[in-house]
Amino acid sequence: MTIYYMIVFILLMIEVVSFVILSLPLPLKVRKAILNTVSHSPIAGKIEHTLKIMIICILILFSDSVRRVIRMSSEFEMSGIAGGSVENARTGFKAGQFYAQRNLYLCGSALFLSLVVNRYYLSLKSLIAIEEKFEALQTEVKSGKSDSKSLEEADTLRTKLETRDKEYATLADKYAEATKTLEKKKDI
Repeated sequence: MTIYYMIVFILLMIEVVSFVILSLPLPLKVRKAILNTVSHSPIAGKIEHTLKIMIICILILFSDSVRRVIRMSSEFEMSGIAGGSVENARTGFKAGQFYAQRNLYLCGSALFLSLVVNRYYLSLKSLIAIEEKFEALQTEVKSGKSDSKSLEEADTLRTKLETRDKEYATLADKYAEATKTLEKKKDI
C-alpha cells in the first residue's frame, strides 16, 4: 500500500475512534467537557483546517480509484489473451483489480465516515445546548418563577430534544446499515 493510502487508512482509524468516543454513553457534564475542549481548543481550528484539506485529497484519490476500477474492468473484458499465459495474465488482472477496489473502498469509507462524524458532532453540540436550556427551565419551574412563556419554551425544547434523539437513532441505524453493506461487499 502506498504512503497516501496508508495516510487515508490512518485517518479512517482516527475517525472510527472519534466516533466511538462521541458515541459512548457518558454523563452530560463529561460529554460537555469533551465537546468544549475539542471546539474551543486553539489547536482544534488548525486540525479542522488540515482535515478539510485531507478530505479534499481523499476525494481526489476516490475519483482516481473509481477511474482505475473502471479501467481495470474494461481492460479485463477487452483483453483477448490466448495461449499458455492466460492464467498468469488473468491473475495479474485480478490482483490489479483487487488493489483498485481496495483503494476505492478505503477512500469511500473514509469520506463517508468523515461526513457521519461531522454530522454527529454537530448534532451532539446542539443536543447538549438544548439539554442545558431544558435543565435551566426545569430549575426555574421548580423555584416557582415559572410563567406560561417559560412552560411553552420548555415544551418546545422537549420536542426538539425528542427530534434530536430520533435523529441520533436514525443516524446510528444508517451507520450500522452502512457498515453491514460494507462488510458484505468485503466478503464478496
